[in-house]
Amino acid sequence: MKFELIETRTAPTVKVCKAENHFYLHSKYDPLKEATKWVNGIEQEKLQAKEIMVLGCGAGHHIQVLRKICPNKKIVVYELNSYFYDWIIQTKAIDALLQDENITFRVIRSNTDLSDLANELKEEMIIFKPALNMVDDRFKEMVHILENYLIQERTVKDQGQDLIENFYKNVQLEDQGLKAFNFKDSTKAVLVSAGPSLTKQLPLLKQAEMSGEFIIGCVGTAFIPLLTFGIKPDFVMIADPKEAIAEQLAIEQAEIPLFYLSTASSKAVINYRGPRFVVWQKGFPLAEVEAGKRNEPLIATGGSVATCLLDVLVTLGVKSIALIGQDLAFTDQKSHAENTHAQRNIKNSPFLLKVMDYYQKKYVYTSRNLQVYLKWFERYVESNTDVEFFNCTEGGAYIKGWKHRPFAEYIKNV
Repeated sequence: MKFELIETRTAPTVKVCKAENHFYLHSKYDPLKEATKWVNGIEQEKLQAKEIMVLGCGAGHHIQVLRKICPNKKIVVYELNSYFYDWIIQTKAIDALLQDENITFRVIRSNTDLSDLANELKEEMIIFKPALNMVDDRFKEMVHILENYLIQERTVKDQGQDLIENFYKNVQLEDQGLKAFNFKDSTKAVLVSAGPSLTKQLPLLKQAEMSGEFIIGCVGTAFIPLLTFGIKPDFVMIADPKEAIAEQLAIEQAEIPLFYLSTASSKAVINYRGPRFVVWQKGFPLAEVEAGKRNEPLIATGGSVATCLLDVLVTLGVKSIALIGQDLAFTDQKSHAENTHAQRNIKNSPFLLKVMDYYQKKYVYTSRNLQVYLKWFERYVESNTDVEFFNCTEGGAYIKGWKHRPFAEYIKNV
């Protein structure tokens, strides 16, 4: 990893070269304007904290603006890349910040105890997101925590009111939870997502359905493609709080059970004509309280409906799970499978990331969010060693820790 100061119209930005790619820690055109926008987007509660904690020092522009907005507050800046910190010190770009007695820099080096940082993260830490792109591999687990934190924080910020309104409306339905759902006699399941590779797997999925040996659970986006192909899953799951998700269920349900997150779109839930089962999620206080009252399990969401559904299957006792349609990347430059309402073509962009493909022969493009989900799937295997996990997508990204098998082989031999 190499760093370079690049002049702009107002202040220097930092160009970071990492492997074959490069990115900038600040705007290539006006870092100061960008820094002001970043500070203005911080929630007031975090700015009112006794001590303001920021992750990522960059070239210091965002810290300078933060100092102007909060002139009397103590600011602690954490930097997870010690090599970058040592380099930026040499450039003298942050000399003014180093001389400010109210600003403290804490560099996370290889011998640093990360437990304190993890605890502080739960409070009021402000994350300078570009800094996460250059964290040393030694701290990759900390990066996972930070990225998940960002997703949850953004979800609550963008959809907070929707989550709460949906929750109260859904609770009034008095639907039963997972404990009331009766699985057919099988411990083998196929988790169906709606990635581009799903289309080619539908004939095999039909065979799996006809065999009667597998539990088939699908995410909402895959529901219409499955029913259109004549496949009736054992259940479908939704998690999104937005009303538009109702489009995923706009087809004859034929008494197929619906699993829904307690904060999922109440419109989609109420309009569903089949059996319904509410799922209570970890990390949402209202759901945690309600689950306690009802003696229901709490489910890890992971940020997507597929990650949530995976934990649902494990919680229900499934011992062998095959993923199909879980590309976690833009296979053939497509976002979703055919016949999904969200399908679109994806153009190559400098904002996309590269990950190893399913066959470990080349790289495929993915997004930042999809990469976070990919890492979640990888970590999930590590903590659930009594379940066999198979990636049978045959496209998209390679998922470390999962057994990669052709779907036909899984159906025949599992």
